[in-house]
Amino acid sequence: MLLTDFRYAVQAREQSAHAAEVIIEPTSLWSRLWTVLADLSPGVIAFESAHVTHADSARFTEGGARW
Repeated sequence: MLLTDFRYAVQAREQSAHAAEVIIEPTSLWSRLWTVLADLSPGVIAFESAHVTHADSARFTEGGARW
């Protein structure tokens, strides 16, 4: 699954549609992320720390999953 905003809609669909479900979120990426994660109930989630701000990485603890 690839969750992104409108700025990357075309690129995400062109480059990832064959490999992942592409979700273009029109309002809040964070709200949608928590909704998606609640539905999936993943045990562990990974992210690219070189591409995430410190402030955003701190928000990951809000969702209840292990990062």
